[in-house]
Amino acid sequence: MTGMLMQRKAQIFPFLVLFFFWLTLFGEEVVAGAEISTQDSKQNQTIVRDLSFSEDDILVSTFSLPDDLDDWYQQENARLLKICKVYSSKCFSKHGKPKEWNLGAVYGGPDNASNIIGQIAAVIHVKKEVDEGMAMRLDFVPNGTTKHLVWIDDVRDWGYGIHHHVLKQKGDWVMLPLSPFPPSSWINIRNTQFTGDVSSIKGSIMNLQSVNAVIRKTRLDVSVPADNYLIEDINAGKVIFRKEIPSDMPCEEEIKPPKNLPESYESNRSNFFNQDGSPRFSLVYERGC
Repeated sequence: MTGMLMQRKAQIFPFLVLFFFWLTLFGEEVVAGAEISTQDSKQNQTIVRDLSFSEDDILVSTFSLPDDLDDWYQQENARLLKICKVYSSKCFSKHGKPKEWNLGAVYGGPDNASNIIGQIAAVIHVKKEVDEGMAMRLDFVPNGTTKHLVWIDDVRDWGYGIHHHVLKQKGDWVMLPLSPFPPSSWINIRNTQFTGDVSSIKGSIMNLQSVNAVIRKTRLDVSVPADNYLIEDINAGKVIFRKEIPSDMPCEEEIKPPKNLPESYESNRSNFFNQDGSPRFSLVYERGC
């Protein structure tokens, strides 16, 4: 019995030697291959992110401002209130210090090698209304000029994010709308001064301006009045939507949807934009619940 065990060990031993010799020679390559696979996986994730929105999708980016800008605004607002006692455009204008904040470059393409065609500026100023104080707007300043083209006239509650339509996403870059930007205007939304996250309006509740549509069940043409609507789907150049109901946005407790849902409408994607490319919709619950 002992002799048979010794014979089997003798037979196995050469294979063990060859195995450890192979591992010594090729082990690093095996590990390197695993790292390459990980890198490939990360690249695939990036590609998936780029392709996660179809050409039909209508996109919104939620932009965030830098903390130091918000700190300056709050301090300046508090300083003026201490002087003026109340919100007064006349007093605020007399003692205020308007400020312009460069938020980042606008590029002609979705990469840093593209030409810089302008800048996005946050302009903090005094509101014209008698009983109002400081306000902020976002402008586009084309290269080679000091002219400001207004993008967002009045930025409100930016602590909850600035929600605005964008045309496309490519990796960390988004294409800005045609008004007031020229065609192919891109910004990097991982810019530390003006970050952003992109999402489709599908599944969101939007306040829509009146729009021509058809009732999906009957195919009758209708003019849908301005109101809040749930965007159900976007496909093949069509937007499917219906009127908002309480169960769409339950904030305090679960609300069961009714047995009969409101009628669904179908409208051309182009009807959701004005001729200058500006959106005819806005996010309803910018603050969430």
